[in-house]
Amino acid sequence: MLQIAICDADHHARRDLRQLIDLTLQLKGVPYIIREESSGESLLQTATSLHFDIIFLDIKMRALNGIETAKIIRKKSQMSLIIFVTSHAEYVFQAFDVKAFNFIVKPYADGKMIHVLNEALRELKIPQNHYLPIKRKQGIYRLSLADISYFYSHQRQVTAVTAEGETCFYDKLDQVEKQLPDFFIRCHNRYIVNLNMVTNVSAVSLDCNGETLPISRKYKHHVALIMSQKGVN
Repeated sequence: MLQIAICDADHHARRDLRQLIDLTLQLKGVPYIIREESSGESLLQTATSLHFDIIFLDIKMRALNGIETAKIIRKKSQMSLIIFVTSHAEYVFQAFDVKAFNFIVKPYADGKMIHVLNEALRELKIPQNHYLPIKRKQGIYRLSLADISYFYSHQRQVTAVTAEGETCFYDKLDQVEKQLPDFFIRCHNRYIVNLNMVTNVSAVSLDCNGETLPISRKYKHHVALIMSQKGVN
């Protein structure tokens, strides 16, 4: 069971972050428990009897600030992943002193937070199903990433292409990319491909599940490196 703490004096900030974590982990099928704390002191009190795998920690709080709280946590545990979430970017270098896993500046994009959460899950080697949550008029849907051949963008929309058809949704391809696992690779400003679907690569294009997609000059060296490691040519 993944144990997560959110420590922030702002109730609305805790609520918004919790909703995002809830959505992400539920879609991934990861079992978890979240504890909310409004001060460094209350977090430390809870941490005396409970180990947290991930701690989302604000810095500017009453009495004990986030940096000092993290220093005390580190005396007890080097294993917890501490992710600072703060509007005070000037503390970023102090975060290194407590071996922070990441440092996110408020206000943050949902895609950025999801990307960092995914990195934390990989660091902790948490088993997970690979799904991408997307927002549509009818509600939140999840796409099985294993079934997606590639993504492409057009104007303000992103389209996920599978053998069964296409699913369109409003987002930026850059934000989608941040949420994807390592078996997806950017090959063009408008395209992200599933490496498991790629069968052939040239200097200017690749074959992905029966379709030929372009490789731009910006990404060709990176694509060539990744494909050579996978033995695709």
